[in-house]
Amino acid sequence: MNTHAKELRAARAREAIEGKASGTVFVKVLGLEALNLPLPKEETHFCITLDNGIDYIRTPYQVLTDGVRINQEFSLVEHSNFEFSLSLDIRRSDPHIVKLVHERNNPPKAAPAPRPVSRQLLEPPRPQTPVSSVASRTGGFRALFQSPRKPKHQRSQSSISAMPPPPAPLPPAQPAQSSRPQPETIARYLVDANSSTVAKTHIAFKPISRQCEAKVLEIRYPMFAMFKGTAKADGTSPRPQVAKITLQFLRLPPIPGLEPEELPGSIEETLRGLRHHAWHDQTYHEGILTQVGGDCRVPRRRMFRLVGANLVAINEVTRKEVASIDLAEAVELTDPNAAASAPKRDLDDYDPFGVRPRSFQLKFKDGEKLTFSADKDDDKAVW
Repeated sequence: MNTHAKELRAARAREAIEGKASGTVFVKVLGLEALNLPLPKEETHFCITLDNGIDYIRTPYQVLTDGVRINQEFSLVEHSNFEFSLSLDIRRSDPHIVKLVHERNNPPKAAPAPRPVSRQLLEPPRPQTPVSSVASRTGGFRALFQSPRKPKHQRSQSSISAMPPPPAPLPPAQPAQSSRPQPETIARYLVDANSSTVAKTHIAFKPISRQCEAKVLEIRYPMFAMFKGTAKADGTSPRPQVAKITLQFLRLPPIPGLEPEELPGSIEETLRGLRHHAWHDQTYHEGILTQVGGDCRVPRRRMFRLVGANLVAINEVTRKEVASIDLAEAVELTDPNAAASAPKRDLDDYDPFGVRPRSFQLKFKDGEKLTFSADKDDDKAVW
């Protein structure tokens, strides 16, 4: 992603120089669900961090629970290879997190193996037969006082009985006691001593750009741990999924001629502007009216179309617009045919500049008045 940081900066600099507009992408983080983390008993605070190579934005910290609502929105400038990452970060300063990280980095040491007992300590001392110094000096008397020679088999038995017993076998060496396996804690999901990220997801905007063009797209993305999981039969070790994050996207196309401060700053403002824009483009009624005033010095029948806040005169043959009246400039609407204001006159007396039946009058800010009359009472009521 950071490979596009240079491209983003260049695009923004080019837009500032050339005056070209860029699209805006609104990203709203709704919440987390399907949380698969060993949460401590103590309250653990987290935030969501957005990184697109230039902007590094964090949401406020809040308590991490399954189904937690976040409702934080980001406004990003679109470019050709627009992508970003969202990471789930925990607050490392919480005391119980500090303790868990310390225990992970300093596991208990294994107990040393017992030293083997020496064979010499197990063997009993051999008996030593004292030798008379006198007998050694007087060899002539040896035969006089020596006992009669024993038979060979008796000598062998006596020599065997005089031999020391065999040494006792050594006890088998005990293997070193292995350290106890560390419990599964949230500290295991931290990649290093300085990181606070336990999960992350990467989002490429191009595949979904058309689905959120001037409308809201809601989608869920999986968030994966920062380490590889158990190896599978095919040799791959995918990272385990620990959560799902729900996002809303809305793309506002480039609007030339508008300053950045004039553009909507959120999804809600954009939707409200789109509704207003759609209202001004929608046709609400169409029919024949006779107009007096404005560009019609004499009564003139015209096809009119009410589009948003404009009363548009249409050529009946070409169906093209020939005149437009901005109703937002009108300040008063009166009914000249009302009993109090209708002048008394003979129906046979035709006056093209007089009050016509089934008519209504619009008065504008500049004092100009336009009078319109319908062919039927029902048509007047609809207008």
